[in-house]
Amino acid sequence: LIIFSLKYFYKEIFAKKLKYNGILKEGIYQPINTLNPFLAENQSEKMIVNLIYDSLVRPNGKGGYELELAKKITEVDKGLKYEIELKEAYWSNGERINAKDVLDSLYYYKVYSNNPSKFYFDKIEAEKIDNYKIILKLPTVDNLFIQKLSQIKIIPSKIWSKYEPEDWKNKEEELIKISSGPFVFYRKINNNIIEFNRNEYYKPFPYLRKIYIYIYPNTKEAYEKLKIKEIN
Repeated sequence: LIIFSLKYFYKEIFAKKLKYNGILKEGIYQPINTLNPFLAENQSEKMIVNLIYDSLVRPNGKGGYELELAKKITEVDKGLKYEIELKEAYWSNGERINAKDVLDSLYYYKVYSNNPSKFYFDKIEAEKIDNYKIILKLPTVDNLFIQKLSQIKIIPSKIWSKYEPEDWKNKEEELIKISSGPFVFYRKINNNIIEFNRNEYYKPFPYLRKIYIYIYPNTKEAYEKLKIKEIN
């Protein structure tokens, strides 16, 4: 009984600590030209952007949505307005995500995104109610409006406002080091490995400590590296 009790407590106490220290090595075979959430184009770029940036809502895989940075979304004026209250969420530097972050993100998306859906948001008006609430005004009723919000990644206004859009490319690593997703960009290694650290302020707390993205020129090489366990 003593031996079984010790094994049980080892699993309950020590194993729980260990599971928060894993490292994932993932291989991709598309070039990563940018991790700017407004300019990402191929699926690999978008996958990584989803890793480091959150939206107000995210798809639930069933044709609907679930809340991400939004705590509550209330329909007003028969669907012509939506009041959005932000949950208590933080950037990877510990500062709380606020209404100005959302308003500026919507502006950047409308003006600079290469996503064709940006034209849909051109006629959407946004106003700040307080530090953690905004209201969005639609020109016409759209029952899928909330789902469409998932396309807009929220960026830290305080960081991005320091740079002009023409400087984004040269300053990209500085821009993306503060983000809201479960993992945070840390560094590039030899231009073919990207290292991400766990966002210590993200809830629920991510299990993995690090993620490494290995970039290969084609699927064949990626598969060969998988076989020799260079990647998971």
